[in-house]
Amino acid sequence: MPRRIAILLLVLSTACSKAYLNLCPNLEVASEQAQEHEDRELKPEAGLTGLVPTIDTGTFAPPEEIRDCRAQRIESPTNACSDQTATTERLEQYKLSGDDLVITDREGDDFLVWAQAHHFIDGDALGPVAVAQWFRRGIRVSAIGPLRGPAKHARLRLENLSDGHVLVVEGDSCPQGRQHCTRVVRVVPLVEGTFVDKPMRLLNEPGCGGPATFPLSASQDVVLTPGKFRRFRIQRNLVIKDGFGIVHEEAVATDHDEGQPNAEGVEFRRYSKARELMLDKDGLLVQSGIWEQLLAGGGSIRPSDHTPPPPSAG
Repeated sequence: MPRRIAILLLVLSTACSKAYLNLCPNLEVASEQAQEHEDRELKPEAGLTGLVPTIDTGTFAPPEEIRDCRAQRIESPTNACSDQTATTERLEQYKLSGDDLVITDREGDDFLVWAQAHHFIDGDALGPVAVAQWFRRGIRVSAIGPLRGPAKHARLRLENLSDGHVLVVEGDSCPQGRQHCTRVVRVVPLVEGTFVDKPMRLLNEPGCGGPATFPLSASQDVVLTPGKFRRFRIQRNLVIKDGFGIVHEEAVATDHDEGQPNAEGVEFRRYSKARELMLDKDGLLVQSGIWEQLLAGGGSIRPSDHTPPPPSAG
């Protein structure tokens, strides 16, 4: 066999083996065809234990330690530059169920799947998330990694951002003991077949952008004087399209009188900004936001700080 042909066959063989590498071979069956392939249905028990083999199949209690199908440990991301670290306090013991397996179909045989093995009191869940595909012998996983994100009504999607791909998770964060939930978007880069969650960097500025978590709404009240308070509110929307990412923010501060609870309040200050979100080889970059700026500036100004101008002469 000529040397060039032999080299070409070797290259093709290597490429094919990489293309069909399954990171979770336990989701395949030994037979020629899996029943799940015909039904296109991943049962919760099979999905949970397939992605998290450390789950006890007898009790389906959350495992003390999460390890994925590669035996890699799944832990909460460490956002070292963030002033607010995620809580590690978990909910009390419960039985895992179909609600803990989040599946979002993509085009053709592809889908995204997240096994929520641990739940926390802040409304987050933690577990492996994977890019998967139905094939003749079951399920093939081409990318996997840890995900901590909003647990309730979660939806997953994979987007092109800059020259790479990111996982976008949108769901409801429902902290224990609170009556209301907050819709939250989480963004995690995909790097060489692994989801890598680390702090964002500020674009064209020194400092850190914190974890790539974007609450779509937030509010905070600051007392000004007895009976008077200032309410800060913000609305966000994340759009990723054609490789470009924008976080739209609209924030407003209004002054209120406790004696008039039904009044809309008097607008004190309003900000809006379109924050660019980018991806490079070191992770996510984002422009600074307006929320902290509004709280710091508006919250420090009280009615007593205002000095009326002197009367005009003449």
